[in-house]
Amino acid sequence: LTGTFSLTATPTTQSVPQGANATFAISVASANNYNGTVGFAQSALPACATPFFPLIPAPGSGNLVLGTANCAPGTYAVNIVGKGGSTTASVPVTFVVQGPAAPANITSPSAGNALSGDSAFFIWDSGSQVTQYQLDLTATDDGTVCSPRYSGGSQSVAMSLARCCTRQRPLL
Repeated sequence: LTGTFSLTATPTTQSVPQGANATFAISVASANNYNGTVGFAQSALPACATPFFPLIPAPGSGNLVLGTANCAPGTYAVNIVGKGGSTTASVPVTFVVQGPAAPANITSPSAGNALSGDSAFFIWDSGSQVTQYQLDLTATDDGTVCSPRYSGGSQSVAMSLARCCTRQRPLL
């Protein structure tokens, strides 16, 4: 019997920001004592993607990288073909190129509203492709500057203004 091999990809679908690389871990499993090296090519690779294919010994694994710098946002299906000797195997993968991220916007309190008291509660929309947020608030009173900061994944926060001035101040 001639040895053969099979391929698996992890993940099978990957979403990346526009211009980033999509990386798939490719595993080569040997059958019937196949122990050669597997080279890779692609089928139906969009012209916008740049492939970086490793040589992988069987059994073994390596990373297959697809550069997406020239790809428009969208979903792209690719059939990765491994060839070793006279044996071939394939595994389908999909990469999704996301459009540009949109920033989150504060929805409450509205711009220009004055803040008063020792704390303020802020709410913002999620933006596009945003999972972490940073909110910096700067207030002055008689030359004293206070800059409370929030960093995290929540879309709202109560910020203490106690270190800041106590009279009303505009939201900057």
